[in-house]
Amino acid sequence: MSATGALPVVLRLAGRRVVVVGAGPVAARKIASLRVAEPDLVVIAPEATDDLAALAAEGALAWHQRRYAPGDLQGAWLVVAATGVTAHDDAVAADAERAGIWCVRTDGEGSAALAATVQRGPVQVAVTTGGAGPALAAALRRELASVVGEEWGVLAGLLGELRADPEVQRALADVPSDERARRWRSIITFDTLTMIRDGNVTGAREVARSCLLWSAD
Repeated sequence: MSATGALPVVLRLAGRRVVVVGAGPVAARKIASLRVAEPDLVVIAPEATDDLAALAAEGALAWHQRRYAPGDLQGAWLVVAATGVTAHDDAVAADAERAGIWCVRTDGEGSAALAATVQRGPVQVAVTTGGAGPALAAALRRELASVVGEEWGVLAGLLGELRADPEVQRALADVPSDERARRWRSIITFDTLTMIRDGNVTGAREVARSCLLWSAD
């Protein structure tokens, strides 16, 4: 899939049907990435790797032990064509296109692609090369993983808590939008990340609250 005309998006797949056609090692890697999003996973393949068979036995996914058939994509939000046979993947992708369902292909020619990601709590940093170089995408992911530490995820969690805090919501309700944005940005400026790295999460939370509740009165 060329990067031309491509747009990075975030799909909220929790509880939504995702169909994976194929259950070999490549499909298993795609499934491992997908499971983070907690979808309703359906795998269609006559045979599966031992790991996928074990996941099916545990109820972590539904395995239909047969070949793909027309109608298997009904109700799906996303499909992964990973049989390893071009003609079979072509058929799955064509059905997905007709049904208006995004399709990931392991040869990179689908209408969608799974990016290499670094996960830190609610923070996800993704990188894709548009299918031009999966090894390069993996290398970039490793580089990002060395730079984006766990403190970013902790801070994102704190920000999420503050957004849902009734006191913060009341304090910001009548504040002009540019001033609200400045206060949120100031949380980063006040070295909260350094405090979290040093293990002072409570102090970082207090500083963040102070930034948002500050008043010139």
